[in-house]
Amino acid sequence: MKKTLGIWVAMTLLIFGVQVAAAETISTAREQQIIRNILSIYEPDHPLLQASDTQEIRKCGFGIMAEARLLWSRLSPESRELLKSYVQDRPERQVYYDTPDGHFRIHYDTTGKDSVDMRHGVDTDGVPMYVKRVADIFHEVWEREVTDMGYPGPPADDFYPEGSSAAYDIYLTDLSKLFYGLTHGDEIFQDGTSDIWRMTSFIELDNDYQGYSLYGPDEWEAILAVTVAHEFFHAVQYGIDALEFLESEDDTSVDFWWHEMSSTWMEDIVYDDVNDYYYYLPGFFNHPDWALNTQRKSNYEYGACVWPRYLTERFGNDIMYDIWMQCGEKSWLNTIEAWVDQIEAYGSTLPEELGRFRLWCYFSGDRYRSFAFSEGEQYPTFSDTIFVARHMEYPVQDTISNLIAPGYMGASYLEFMRPVLNDVKDFKVQFNYDEREQWIVAAAGLIDYSDPEVFIQESIFIPMVVENWQQYESIMVLPIPYDEDYSKRNSIGTRAVSYMVSDTLQVSDSDSILTIRPNPYIVGEGELLVIVNRYSKDETEVFFYNAAGEFIRGGRNEISADGDPTPFYAAQGEEDISETFYWDGRNAAGEKVASGVYLCLVRLGNQTSLQKIAVFRQ
Repeated sequence: MKKTLGIWVAMTLLIFGVQVAAAETISTAREQQIIRNILSIYEPDHPLLQASDTQEIRKCGFGIMAEARLLWSRLSPESRELLKSYVQDRPERQVYYDTPDGHFRIHYDTTGKDSVDMRHGVDTDGVPMYVKRVADIFHEVWEREVTDMGYPGPPADDFYPEGSSAAYDIYLTDLSKLFYGLTHGDEIFQDGTSDIWRMTSFIELDNDYQGYSLYGPDEWEAILAVTVAHEFFHAVQYGIDALEFLESEDDTSVDFWWHEMSSTWMEDIVYDDVNDYYYYLPGFFNHPDWALNTQRKSNYEYGACVWPRYLTERFGNDIMYDIWMQCGEKSWLNTIEAWVDQIEAYGSTLPEELGRFRLWCYFSGDRYRSFAFSEGEQYPTFSDTIFVARHMEYPVQDTISNLIAPGYMGASYLEFMRPVLNDVKDFKVQFNYDEREQWIVAAAGLIDYSDPEVFIQESIFIPMVVENWQQYESIMVLPIPYDEDYSKRNSIGTRAVSYMVSDTLQVSDSDSILTIRPNPYIVGEGELLVIVNRYSKDETEVFFYNAAGEFIRGGRNEISADGDPTPFYAAQGEEDISETFYWDGRNAAGEKVASGVYLCLVRLGNQTSLQKIAVFRQ
């Protein structure tokens, strides 16, 4: 069966209101990229392709075909001629098989380039076992996504002459090993019961699932299974709202990121034991500052499936159904609006959940904690390099004013280590930002491996306060640019913010005979100076203890690790008024001490002085 999508082109002109604009061309760079994208699906050895076009698995061709169909009338005649057989025509195959459930028709070849894998044998009815397995998996996916979860089945395409059958069409093709499969938008229509534009579609799958770099030759069923679950959900999406990836009539950006997040999430819901999505998580976890709607970079949109996964782990699978059903209540992109409304229906807010989600992402891999993702121990570990800054000394003011500029719903990570406190004091960070777009500030109080206490603030313009700082080892703070108006995504967060933390460090028992600096002290960065003011000939003794009062180092006869009898050597000031002792952050055995609060006791004759020191070991 061959069908030319003339109606699609005509309806595109009508719906998008581009009868005049249709004559306009797109940029040469974008047109060339469209050509290379499509050729990389079907002809990976084509001379027009560049090396970069054939190096990275791109998983799904849904967005590529959606963009090509939308912009078809704007391509040059030469480009349309080159791509016509891939974009405008359905594939032609030698034979088809109708599945017993009546839902699917599988088109395949038995000879030639696109012939199906015959190594698995042929059934008694003459149908290749590979085709039968494809049919079985589509049946499983229909039962899970439609029957169990309640999503509407894809629209039938038998209402026009070329449709031939109400069964959903699948074509088996010799695809490039960069793509697992793709869903093509087909016929756009309104069903008469609403003004929502819906679309029929068809799916192309690989004819043998051999040669994919992430899988061995015996794992073809695993990759086939997740691909069917993924692509079928794209078909469902087209039936809910064909225009959900476009903001308006004149939009040509094709924002398919939510479609890919959702379909990658769905494949793991249907086939939880395959975990294909693990391969794409580094593209997300390595770039926490990238906008959540990033697409076509490092397979980010597939790794970002952890966002819908987060939502369903928090609220159950039904929230995704509710979000998509709201997306289908009106044409054009209203994804963010659906997030806001449905999360509120479940008793929370989008800002609060975004903040918690970004904190969950940090507690993955080697930092896994049970409160976060159920499979988070298998996820990549955020590198410490994700931190824009970590602070140990205070006050902090305008420290990194040029560096905090994450993308829309992305996050920057800051960590503030607990200072030495005399009295319990609160942590307070104030961000400074000239423009009045909305931001979210999320914070977590961290204690060993305990679940952190999470604080969410839906404004960057008032201080973030965490009470009783002393109870935490550190405070992690995440500024997240956010606005419910998706049209502002390209402006919000493009300007940096600065911040400040007031001076919370207090030392105790300060008197005229003793000065210690720096405080806090970082082991390995120079030496700690203990400056004693002398007004007598009495001998000075310096001792160090930990917070529990246990002796660490010091005393008149103490010997350093290298055997020198003077571990604290003194530099006397004018007229013997002051004496300075130096400490390298080691205990009596010559080992570097751990991070924590330490006490420095100085005895000068019958005078003593005690001060606290914050010590950090890198």
